[in-house]
Order: sequence, then C-alpha cells, then structure tokens
Amino acid sequence: MSADLVSIETKEEHEFIKKNLKPITTPNIFHGWYVGGKRRTVDPATGRPWTAAQNANKAELKKQYYWVATGKTMAYDGWDKSKAAIPNTQPSDGDTCVLLWAGRRDFLDYEFDDYLCASDYYKDIGYICEKAN
Repeated sequence: MSADLVSIETKEEHEFIKKNLKPITTPNIFHGWYVGGKRRTVDPATGRPWTAAQNANKAELKKQYYWVATGKTMAYDGWDKSKAAIPNTQPSDGDTCVLLWAGRRDFLDYEFDDYLCASDYYKDIGYICEKAN
C-alpha cells in the first residue's frame, strides 16, 4: 500500500479533513500537519526565479504553490480565511511546504499556511496522507 501527503483540491475535501482533525486536536495546544503542497522555486512559464512583483501580489503568490502528488497548481483557495498575510513566503534557504495549523493565535485553525519543509523548530508536526488509487 502506498500513500502521498494529501492534496486538498476542493472545499469539501478541506472540510472533511477539518472535521476529522478536530476530535484529535487538544484545545488551546499548538498543532501542525503537513499536507501535500509545496512552493515552486521558479516560474514554470519563464524558468526564472519569481520576481519581487509576483511575490508582492497575493494572487500571483498563490500560483507558486502546487500539489506534489499531481503536479497541479493549487486551484482551491484554502488561504483566504487566515488572519496572516498568506502565503507569507518563508525564508528561501529551504523548500517551502504547505501545512495546516491549529491553536495559533494569529491564524484560523486548519487553514493553509506555508512553512519550511525541513525545520528543527517544531518537533511535533504531523502529516496527513491519502492512499494512492
């Protein structure tokens, strides 16, 4: 049996995941779960790094994220309910992945955020997977 990090491609999928995370989430405790999204390091149209203008525009910035399992640019918008300026592009010294947080004061629970894929800062970040067909 193989599995990938989950690709959340519709509001219904996002709601299903939130509904299933809530019973296993300790209230008022900070939690995080990686999902299958990742930030492209270059613009596929040009093959060059993203420009400052693209990074400053929320609509353009969201186009930089894709689902690893399918290679598709994220079409579903799970960023908008955030209290933060999303996506907020993490430092460029590593790959940036997408995750869901719960228990952060500056963020609505279970909404998308970007964070470094390999980080030693938070030790207890989990993963949400789905079985491949």
